[in-house]
Amino acid sequence: MPNAEFCIRIARALREHYGFDDGALTWFTMHAELEADHGEEFRKYAARAAEYEDGLDRVRTATLQMAPAVQTVWDGFGTWKEA
Repeated sequence: MPNAEFCIRIARALREHYGFDDGALTWFTMHAELEADHGEEFRKYAARAAEYEDGLDRVRTATLQMAPAVQTVWDGFGTWKEA
């Protein structure tokens, strides 16, 4: 899941560079608000994972496994905007 800072920056870029209106950016603006504290939560999880011998490797593996889904969503926005 993208973090709050990512959502803020992407919403701004989509608005300024690609002409998306505020209605089309609801997903990003909503997540910017809802995810504001998740960065801190992730830091706690990563610190906890680091307590285990393979913990950070497991976090890395899980993160990379989720990356294709994030890419699919990202790529879909261009298709959706052109529809």
